Amino acid sequence: MVAHLVSRPTCQSNTSDIALATDTCRLRTKYPERFRTAASQATYETSVDGILKRAYHGCCSTKQLFYSPTSIKCIDGTTSSVAVFAGYKQYFQYDSCNTTESCTDTECKCDDTLATAVYDNGDKEEGCDKRYGICAFKTKGCCKCVNK
Repeated sequence: MVAHLVSRPTCQSNTSDIALATDTCRLRTKYPERFRTAASQATYETSVDGILKRAYHGCCSTKQLFYSPTSIKCIDGTTSSVAVFAGYKQYFQYDSCNTTESCTDTECKCDDTLATAVYDNGDKEEGCDKRYGICAFKTKGCCKCVNK
């Protein structure tokens, strides 16, 4: 069982449009590997492109991609807004796969894997330690070729 790193309240509403103008809670200092601008993410993706090339596993063609969701469903079942501020977002890697044309008796499926994100419960009245926290969520992981 995966435990949350911090206890967190249940979000009452989707607050994905909340973005701080400045990082007053020092989230970039607290979680430096989590937040990137679109430009720094593009640089990162270019730098790892040779490592993350399309791979083949049996009849599956797999490509590793990145996305930046505005909200996530945490493993405890709550929906939480992903913390963003002043052009800095959180990006997550996932696998995208397709069955190659020559394979007719198999299909590609992705296993779920756990990732963690800094969430924002949207309550501006709470202090930083209560407003923000870490939540685990499922995302598409390794692709597998399975028989139909």
